[in-house]
Amino acid sequence: MTDRSAAQLALRRFAAATNLSIPGRAFCTPRNRQLARVLRAMGARLGTPDATAVFADSPVEGMITVTADSVFAPDGSILSPADSPEDRLAWARSHMPVTLDAASSLDLTGVRIGVALVLEPKTAVLALALADAGAEVFVFGHAEEVRPAVADALRQAGLTVFADPDPTREEQLARDFLSCGLHLLLDDGSHLIRLAHEVEGALDHLIGAAEETTSGLRPLREWQQAGRLRIPVMASNDARTKTLFDNAYGTGQSCLMTILDLLDPGQHGWPLWDKQVVVAGYGDVGHGFAKLTAALGGRVAVAELDPVRELQARMDGHRTGPLDALVTDADLVVSATGVRHTITAAHLTQLRQGAVVAVIGGVEQEVAMADAEAAGAHWVSDDVMALRSGRAVRILDRGNCINVTAGEGNPIEIMDLSFGVQVAAIRHLLNHRDLPPGVHSLPREADDAVARAALTTATPGSPHPPLPRHAPEPVQVYSAGLVIPITAPSVLGGAVAVRGRRILHVGERDWVVRALREDGIRFTEVHWPGVILPGLVNAHTHLQYTSMAVLGHGQYHGFDDWAQAFNQIYDAQALDWASSARQGAQLSLRHGVTTVADVVTDPSAASALHDAGLHGVAYWEVMDWTNEDWASHGQDEVIAALEGMPTPPAVGLSPHAPYSLDARPLLDLPDIARQRGLRLHIHLGESQLEAEWAEGREGDLADLWRSDVSTSFTALRARGVGHSAARFVDELGVLGPDCHVAHGVYMTADDRRRLRARSTTVALCPRSNRVIGLAAPPVAAYLAEGNQIAVGTDSLSSSPSLDVLGELPELYDLAREQGYAHTDLGRRLLHAATLGGATALGLGTGRNRVGQLQAGAIADMVILDVPVSDVIGTIDDVVRLGAGRQVATLIEGQLRWRDDRFPGMT
Repeated sequence: MTDRSAAQLALRRFAAATNLSIPGRAFCTPRNRQLARVLRAMGARLGTPDATAVFADSPVEGMITVTADSVFAPDGSILSPADSPEDRLAWARSHMPVTLDAASSLDLTGVRIGVALVLEPKTAVLALALADAGAEVFVFGHAEEVRPAVADALRQAGLTVFADPDPTREEQLARDFLSCGLHLLLDDGSHLIRLAHEVEGALDHLIGAAEETTSGLRPLREWQQAGRLRIPVMASNDARTKTLFDNAYGTGQSCLMTILDLLDPGQHGWPLWDKQVVVAGYGDVGHGFAKLTAALGGRVAVAELDPVRELQARMDGHRTGPLDALVTDADLVVSATGVRHTITAAHLTQLRQGAVVAVIGGVEQEVAMADAEAAGAHWVSDDVMALRSGRAVRILDRGNCINVTAGEGNPIEIMDLSFGVQVAAIRHLLNHRDLPPGVHSLPREADDAVARAALTTATPGSPHPPLPRHAPEPVQVYSAGLVIPITAPSVLGGAVAVRGRRILHVGERDWVVRALREDGIRFTEVHWPGVILPGLVNAHTHLQYTSMAVLGHGQYHGFDDWAQAFNQIYDAQALDWASSARQGAQLSLRHGVTTVADVVTDPSAASALHDAGLHGVAYWEVMDWTNEDWASHGQDEVIAALEGMPTPPAVGLSPHAPYSLDARPLLDLPDIARQRGLRLHIHLGESQLEAEWAEGREGDLADLWRSDVSTSFTALRARGVGHSAARFVDELGVLGPDCHVAHGVYMTADDRRRLRARSTTVALCPRSNRVIGLAAPPVAAYLAEGNQIAVGTDSLSSSPSLDVLGELPELYDLAREQGYAHTDLGRRLLHAATLGGATALGLGTGRNRVGQLQAGAIADMVILDVPVSDVIGTIDDVVRLGAGRQVATLIEGQLRWRDDRFPGMT
């Protein structure tokens, strides 16, 4: 092998193992003049005191060492592209100080961010950094851009990932991703930004987006000119710290190295020296690729339509000309335009036998393969196309952008700059929420700040220590006769493996144990012969009224009758609301409830969930405000109350009911909540009075209340306006995916349709309705029509217990009586009592998702002493007979309650 071939192989080995940049890095190359010449031509620095890599015969302590066979990390361990996902993420993280510092400076609490970038280790570091800053992060990966091991690692870390290498699932996964109520979207190619304009509700909460690529900005600017772009988009690609480095240095290196790896997988040598290389397009990507190709000895020719760019290529020492003329003697043709059909079927027919074609521009069909096939070309192997002329050419990765689909993407330090720009775009969008729809440039000062951060934290090529290795947290396996994950089929003889506060594995017990042993993970096992469920979710209760339990065992003749009894106790006794709420929280744990929607009216009761370590939302309840009092001091009082509530868990806002507030506070309260990223919860369709409001004359509600500032629901009813309660609050903007309603007893078909249209969940509390003397909720209709339902107990002042499972037999019987005949009733009611409630509280997805037994989810569980038969029969038994049979409750993998009557889990 020649010195030139050896130098090329050494650099390929370094790039593949480290995914680090060659330009700008300091190297030592003892006694290797050919390698030194190549490195200098590529922009590396040689022999400087801050050298981080050395080409030597054996490992050198404290440096990355490239030998004839391996690449060693500074600590002496071997670096390889096949390292575990955890190792690759740790390695990338140790070289991304700009991104990490920028993200850590933000408070992203309550912000839902969608990351739709190439799903590889560097993207994972960005996603996790945003999550560490408080964001709820959702990750999407195009089928051809998914590294499954990285996707799994993010799931294990608790992020919600929409990614599958199966291209048939991509469209649905993309739509599901965009239906998560995202506030911000980071995109690569603008596919998701454009699709969001088609997905119902996807733009409702979207503050803005940031686009990473030139090819992605091109259609967005066309949309802007046509008036189709409905959100502000930051042109991250146009920032100098992105385009001057990512496009030229990053894409240039990663594409060149990947092409060489594909052409020479065995590393026997496919030297570029004297090869004829044609580069179509001399933008920053083409410029960078051409420079590095020439450094390795390639004879570069450039085809460029822009005369200024063509002149630049000529001044850089490259031959230029029309693409038609240049391709005839090319060994390698590279499209770097980002424009469809740059390389046409006619160009392919001009290539000589064995020529190679690759795409680095980043859009589909940069090579017009469909036209070539229509003209008689056909594939004879995975990437070899036989032309009608009889010659065969090689089209790498079938024309996909090869640094994305066949490599590990751009070097880490380069992407650190790009992702630093993305974080700067996030900051700008959050700080300037009044940006109009259109494509916007990142301010120069923000761009400069990214560059200064890179200069301050590390110049390109300086060393970054790898992350310290910590001893892994112990793993606990809980096995049982039946595991009901809710989000997956139930498992007879199943098990749940828990590491720390998260679920590691769910499945058949033998598989879980085998997987842990194969990975060398030590564990202990606890077995229970009954059933393991996700922790139950009480989607509507008032824990502070626990001390008024005498009321919940009575029977009343309607809402007024019950309210009179309630007020007698409420007004006559000085009740200790803090103690009462604490008692309710402990009862919740006893009943297997791990997540609660607690509606609070007294500040002393606001800390019950926080003090008990329960998940959920503490909602501050607002009622009895007139328009006049609200305008003078009500809004300030509510905001002060919200700021005084302890976290965690989350804080929310609960307008009590449409009949207990005038229109102005009902109009303002959703804005207060949404400006602060809080959730909403309202009593709706509970009282007989609301049922009566379905009659009377129709009218434009918005016009009515705008024309009369004293308008309230009761005032409208007195004027004969027949709007239902659901329509009233909907037209005031209360309903939405960030809101759920309680009771929903008196709901017409149109009311239920409104809930579905707004993705608003209804928490059903049938025992409370029965105690008060109300009608039964339309359970069968909710189920048959596809409404999102959850389960609540209300308080002990109107219900016999805080056991969510106690509500299910009543819901089951009501559904059957109302005509629901499907065999899935038990399963759907268990879903309502777990994931349905979590969804209502905004906790069904994301890093801290509950209500499900799923890898990466929070390890909240309840164990029931219910005998196990077949799956369907046992699920029905849990629904019909599970109340009071709780044996143990776990929150975040920690045992929080256990029934002492049982000898224990063995």
